[in-house]
Amino acid sequence: MDKFTLYLCHSIMKRKHYLTIFPLMLNIALSQRPAWPTDASRMLSSNFGEFRDSHFHMGLDIKTRETEGHPIFAVTDGFISRMVTNYTGYGKALYLATETNHIAVYGHLSRFSSILEKVLRNNQIINQSYFVNEYFSDFEFPVKQGDIIGYTGNTGGSFGPHLHFEYRDSKDQPLNPLLYGFELPDRFSPMLKQLAVIPLKKGTMINGSSLPQVFPLYRDKTGFFHFPDTINCQGTVGIAIQMDDQIQGSPYKYQIHRAELWVDESL
Repeated sequence: MDKFTLYLCHSIMKRKHYLTIFPLMLNIALSQRPAWPTDASRMLSSNFGEFRDSHFHMGLDIKTRETEGHPIFAVTDGFISRMVTNYTGYGKALYLATETNHIAVYGHLSRFSSILEKVLRNNQIINQSYFVNEYFSDFEFPVKQGDIIGYTGNTGGSFGPHLHFEYRDSKDQPLNPLLYGFELPDRFSPMLKQLAVIPLKKGTMINGSSLPQVFPLYRDKTGFFHFPDTINCQGTVGIAIQMDDQIQGSPYKYQIHRAELWVDESL
């Protein structure tokens, strides 16, 4: 997919700035292309990296047509490494250790597969507690890609039926699933709406003003975004962009994948 660049002319330092915006859909090849985690839909209500009140959203929220009970699948060969039940957070959740040394997390489930439900019940009875946080070795619950391991729900800190899906590396650090083979149709490019130039130090002036300045952006026929005129800056400034991205067939607006600011030839 194409990337889109906004040219910023800095009249004081006589440098050319490039702000490169990357769409949220990029993919790389893996040894085994992962399966989509549910057949409920391929529509997202939230994507990776969206800002929440106290944190960033570290997964994909996949819509389940406002209903529960849709099967979830092992995205690759691997094994169930962990099960969790809680009244908050991810509610009922499963962790799948994949053959590529990643960890797939399925949150807000209504129930697990039948064998995992039996393990859950036994654990709850033994410990006399609803709360479960159980880890498993690689030989206990092996799975093949496409196996049904549970069903979507609305448990934990969920505000409506959906599947919260995460993809992590071997050190449990969150990754954007859309960069690791979980494909979605996407022909829309990020849309840039406004550019804000913000003074960061006392004495900074932007077009003769000490206040933040906001400029509308327009897109030319080649796909580049521009603002109406040169911005005169004296001092230290910050740059903010109002933008969003969309996915084909979805009415929602999403966080972009990445933005880069280039000054001359330096990132």
